[in-house]
Amino acid sequence: MAAVSSTLRSPKVWGSGLVGVLALVLGNWLCDRELAPTLPPTGNTQDTTTLTENTPIASDTQATGVKTISPEQLPKDVTLEQPKQKEEKPTAKEQQKEEKPATRKSGFEMVAVAGGTFTMGDAKGESDECPHEVTVGSFSIGKYEITQADWKAVMGGFPKEPGFPNCDQCPVERVSWDDIQDFLKKANAKYGKAYRLPTEAEWEYAARGGNRSKDHAYSGSSSPGSVAWYDANSGRKTHPVGGKAANELGLYDMSGNVWEWCADLWKAYPCCTASECKNCRVLRGGSWGIGATWLRSAYRVGGNPDGRDNGDGFRVAQD
Repeated sequence: MAAVSSTLRSPKVWGSGLVGVLALVLGNWLCDRELAPTLPPTGNTQDTTTLTENTPIASDTQATGVKTISPEQLPKDVTLEQPKQKEEKPTAKEQQKEEKPATRKSGFEMVAVAGGTFTMGDAKGESDECPHEVTVGSFSIGKYEITQADWKAVMGGFPKEPGFPNCDQCPVERVSWDDIQDFLKKANAKYGKAYRLPTEAEWEYAARGGNRSKDHAYSGSSSPGSVAWYDANSGRKTHPVGGKAANELGLYDMSGNVWEWCADLWKAYPCCTASECKNCRVLRGGSWGIGATWLRSAYRVGGNPDGRDNGDGFRVAQD
């Protein structure tokens, strides 16, 4: 350091001498840093180390370099972190399928019925059900009863005082025969169709399965519970259409759920002596609130055309 001290005494070389000293000190400091060993942390802390399966771990037997050891060779306090699995996102097709809303059932979906001759009535039924042959022409009839959504789409709202509102897929109910005439006029104007109520003979022919009939007592089965909502299984309410099995023609709920208005005035069959129901219109099929006897395809009742009940609905037909 003597040489450095003599240089500092000379005013002419003060600036360059100071720079030299600083460079020498900095060089010695950097040299010390490079040669200094890296010491491990002190203390007896038991920190658990988390490693991945691909993390290289230094060997105790090698001063330089690293090697990879197996999980079995790790200390007990060292755990391996499993590599994160790549999240599988649904494909666009799968996502579209999940987001696709359920198809709404509509009473305007029609089923073609080939005409034919059948035996109307039931020899084992009520006195006004005397069997007789009837021939009907070909026609179409609703696959389902007219739903609340169908009614609202045409009429703009619910019928007066519905018994079971806010169920778009349930059959519309508490509609009179007169109410339905107004509905049909508006539906035909809206859709450019010629919807109407089925005749009583068309209704029974379709309920029995048309020319595919297997002669079941109920529409589609001899067991009412498989095809109908009625007092034994309905929970005292209507249910969404199409919830039970279809009949031979693919028609749903022709037994049970709601009674269905027909176009005809109620009249006694030619073979019967039953009294007339003056000005009554025919209702068929039974409803959620009655027993199995009234669900039979041959059973018939009459009702006042302006009467409304939470068990009365309808389905449409076309020529």
